[in-house]
Amino acid sequence: TNGQWRELPDSPHARDHVSAGVVKNKVVIAAGRKSSHKTGEVMSLTVPFTDIYDFKTNAWTTVDGANIPTMRAGPGVVTMGKKVFFMGGEAMDQVPAHDEVEAFDTKTMQWVTMPHLIQGRHGTSAAKIGKYIYISSGVANRGGNPELNTLECFGCK
Repeated sequence: TNGQWRELPDSPHARDHVSAGVVKNKVVIAAGRKSSHKTGEVMSLTVPFTDIYDFKTNAWTTVDGANIPTMRAGPGVVTMGKKVFFMGGEAMDQVPAHDEVEAFDTKTMQWVTMPHLIQGRHGTSAAKIGKYIYISSGVANRGGNPELNTLECFGCK
């Protein structure tokens, strides 16, 4: 509110290749992984937990019994209403990128399975424009190839 950065408390679960969505005064974080070059575990340590930071209480909560249904890293994430959508991603046991879309409903504190992407992708971003969600580019397989140059619209007919 004052145009200045401030450091927040550490989240309960360290992770990289993660994105977050904001609903009102809360940040929702799910998916991601704990890459370790030292042990050679670059993609295998995905994080299942759903963590929520509350700006009002300045505290983190891990939602009991609400692990992300499809563990992955590098999803596109966007907020629409009271839901945070996690779209696509990559994982060690999945060569093509994930096409799953799951939304965390901050009202019910539950995961909802949504229609799949047309093209699995990771390392991407998603954006809400009006009443639609757009997801573009990214990578079609685990790792860095092939790069995609396509755009999908979630909710468009």
